[in-house]
Amino acid sequence: MLYKSFNAPIAADLKTTSPIIATISGFPPSITRRVAFGGKAGNTDLIWKTYHYMKNSPNSYGYFEAKNEHTKATIDNMIENKAKYTNGVDKWNLEIDKWTNLLGWCNIPNPYCSYIQSQLNNAIKTRDAWASGVQWWDGANDGWRLLIEDLTIVPPPQQQVACECFDYNPTTQQASAPYISNNCTTGFFPPVYRTCSTVNPQITVDVDSDGIVPTSSQLALPGATTTVMLDGNTHFQEVNSPELKNALNKLWNGGCDDFFKTDPR
Repeated sequence: MLYKSFNAPIAADLKTTSPIIATISGFPPSITRRVAFGGKAGNTDLIWKTYHYMKNSPNSYGYFEAKNEHTKATIDNMIENKAKYTNGVDKWNLEIDKWTNLLGWCNIPNPYCSYIQSQLNNAIKTRDAWASGVQWWDGANDGWRLLIEDLTIVPPPQQQVACECFDYNPTTQQASAPYISNNCTTGFFPPVYRTCSTVNPQITVDVDSDGIVPTSSQLALPGATTTVMLDGNTHFQEVNSPELKNALNKLWNGGCDDFFKTDPR
């Protein structure tokens, strides 16, 4: 549900390359000084850190009290759920082994063969369903990072283009498992036929963000004369975090720009 709501057309308008953002960024400043605040959260478990403050208002913790440790409960819940799916895979793998072993009875006429086969097929189907859940939990963080452009995919250098091939031996009727090769030639190489297809390995690059907006976009405020980083803060958390309090005190004390210095009264 989270993916669907953020993968709607509005998401395209929120990207740094969208015309709407370009229009806002090009608006001429009318004040002498502007400060750009930028949050930057670690990319490990970023989706869960962000989700925590989507679900739980950062203002519910009290003034400047939206801390990183609050997300631990949400991350622990993720770990617990992933373990349930992993246990499901293990459980049904045992069922698959049990029914596979019973298939040996089918070498002789056996009225229970169809039942054994149906139970095996059901076990495989159920195991694969649990496995798809494990795959989702494993890929959720990187999937989120790709969606918000915290993780980008760049084309590989030409020399890194490879091929995935497999060999088939017509004499033995055996096929090899797919393997990566720099030789992309398809044809008959006695005693096997080789079939290859081009594979472009993806290269991913980390981009700092606060879980919603790339840090570079946050700091690209038109006319900004001062930038202040809130390291470790997620997008929602940074409006009420201890790091924000420290940053504001530093700003008012002239630690970032003398223009904002406030003398004691």
